[in-house]
Amino acid sequence: MPSFCSIRRENGAKSYSKVALPKVAIVDDDEDMHVFLKDLGEIRHFQVIDSFTHAAQALQRLPRKHPDLVLMDIRLPDMSGIEWTKKLKKRGLNIRSTARLLCNCPVMSY
Repeated sequence: MPSFCSIRRENGAKSYSKVALPKVAIVDDDEDMHVFLKDLGEIRHFQVIDSFTHAAQALQRLPRKHPDLVLMDIRLPDMSGIEWTKKLKKRGLNIRSTARLLCNCPVMSY
């Protein structure tokens, strides 16, 4: 389901329109990060189209998915997120945006 209905008020009237959700892919070896981001996607901020725990998997399969944004961990078991981005560009593949995340902190519970 790539879109959702939103309500806008124009002159006091309600109107509904289709708004495309950004397509997001996750590349991170931390399963808690996958769960967190998928939960955010489920409340309709964006659509998670795929998730990977290794950069090589993502490099192989992700370009066919055409994401708008890739949330990429910098420290992955098989290569860095920066190296992954360089390899993607060398292959001539273009993804609109790649956000590289460096998070080496435990998930806090209260």
